[in-house]
Amino acid sequence: MKNIFIFPIILFLSGPLMAISCTKSDPESLAPVPEEPDPGPIWDPETERGWYDAPYRRYEAEGGSCVGSCTFLSPSDRISDLQSEASNDVAAQLVAQGDYVEWICQEAADGMVVRFSIPDAPAGGGTKGTLLVKVDGQEVCQVVLDSYWAWQYKEPRVGDGAWYFDNTPAAGKYARMRFDEVRVKLPARIPVGASFRLEKADSNTTPYTIDFVELEPIPAAITYESILDGTNVRYDAETDGPLNEFVIANAGRTIFLPPGRYEVNEKIWLTSPNTRIVGAGVWYTEIYFPADPSDASTYANRGIRNENQEGCSIENLYINTSNERRYFGYQDGAPMGRGAEGEWGKGSSLKNVWIEHFECGAWLTAEGLLISGCRMRNNYADGINLCGSSRDCIVEHSDFRNNGDDNLASWSSSSAFDGPAEHLVFRHCTSELGWRAAAVGIFGGRGHSLHNLLIRDQCESGMRMVTEFAGPGFAEDEWITVDKVTIENCGVRSGAIGEYGSIGGGEASSLDLSSAGLYDLHHVKFSNLDIVNSQWNGISMTSNDRYVLRDIYFENVRIDGWQNLGLDFENAAGEVFYRNLVLEHGNGPEQDGISEGFSFTQF
Repeated sequence: MKNIFIFPIILFLSGPLMAISCTKSDPESLAPVPEEPDPGPIWDPETERGWYDAPYRRYEAEGGSCVGSCTFLSPSDRISDLQSEASNDVAAQLVAQGDYVEWICQEAADGMVVRFSIPDAPAGGGTKGTLLVKVDGQEVCQVVLDSYWAWQYKEPRVGDGAWYFDNTPAAGKYARMRFDEVRVKLPARIPVGASFRLEKADSNTTPYTIDFVELEPIPAAITYESILDGTNVRYDAETDGPLNEFVIANAGRTIFLPPGRYEVNEKIWLTSPNTRIVGAGVWYTEIYFPADPSDASTYANRGIRNENQEGCSIENLYINTSNERRYFGYQDGAPMGRGAEGEWGKGSSLKNVWIEHFECGAWLTAEGLLISGCRMRNNYADGINLCGSSRDCIVEHSDFRNNGDDNLASWSSSSAFDGPAEHLVFRHCTSELGWRAAAVGIFGGRGHSLHNLLIRDQCESGMRMVTEFAGPGFAEDEWITVDKVTIENCGVRSGAIGEYGSIGGGEASSLDLSSAGLYDLHHVKFSNLDIVNSQWNGISMTSNDRYVLRDIYFENVRIDGWQNLGLDFENAAGEVFYRNLVLEHGNGPEQDGISEGFSFTQF
């Protein structure tokens, strides 16, 4: 979560010199033989799940994926164990100076993201540490780790005023969000086949924990000339005044932000149709909101808000903030501000936008909004929530990671539009490593399509559809469909709050379906669903004494591995149908007894 660009040493990497001997003097024989072009990966969008064409490649810090002088933490789902928040519940620790973890580069790349954890300061506020990046044994740069944005704390209880985390450590509290990420723009690309390592530079014995590294080739910067559309204007921080004022003064135009870091002290408002804010790329242009996170009056000083204008867009930007918690004070109703918010009119879009360290990455009501190529990571509540009566929106080819509430969600709450959220499409997205709630959450709506999703390593539910949030509920006239989805390594056992379980110590399953709230859960079809290595139940279905589960279908569902039950029907009421349901490799019974008043019927 530390998005810091570091260029302490610039080293241009090159391969070894090669001696070539020729036996012919024919000039054509001296011409280089053209290499066969790399066809790249062969993808089938019909079958690929998750953000299969993401620009980065992941390198896990775990045995079998790397080598090093380090300690690999044993897998654990116990909350007090740091690795319970890591991918695959495993991570590598560097303790002594010179400890390292090393990989072989599979694709030439100069953009690096390190997911790491280092301890908080005793009173909060974070600590810092330094890693060396070495390529084939040669140091190319240093990386500063900073836990300022990480480490959220909570008392082990729930109830009024005790549902959320803050960033203040205290005796008796337990911690979450112990990992963050740092972005590094390397001085040159790491060549294919080269070894690259992260090595602890500091002489202390503080553990630096590495979860994984992601590498990607950084494309050339987008130029002003390449986006000429007859309305564009270039922003110059030296001469054009505050960016938020410049955007309002140039409403309705395309505003280009050249490479650089722009500190903005007020919220940016989109007040006219067809206003575009376009950067040079997520590795080149950063908007940073530095408002004091200890001052509740700064709520309005963060993020980008659309006032129901059509055709607006945010493109090719990295957006960050000094914010380091969810609320100034929950009981005071003072949230910290969202990366993108408001009501987004028809034809609007967020494209290639990277948002971190806000209350939410995006919390908005929209019609016809396209979100594509985005990264909503390391925020303190939802990664994204299309709330209210959002309709006809598409979220695609994006990732949602390490957020402190539902990573990717829709809640049909009240809004400026009438009726429930409808016809939302979530496709080819990856949602992972959230430390509260679900990787994907659907709370009411009509006609949504969720397909080709990859969900993994969620600390609570992988996917949940529940009826506990007020709103229009689930519609009777159109189905919500879930197709070609993988849920891997999700769910949690119940236990003492802060040691196991959800925020209230309760169990969570890989897929949680519940009508134990304010209305029935109904009109949902699941097909081609794979639940793998569930950390508790594969699928749970629950109800209360008033509402039921009905018109729910499962077809071509595989549950491969679970720790408690493959299917949990405890307190279920209503009727659910299935066909071609496979359960295998469980560490417990395939199902418990079916409650009276509930039917699980093959169709």
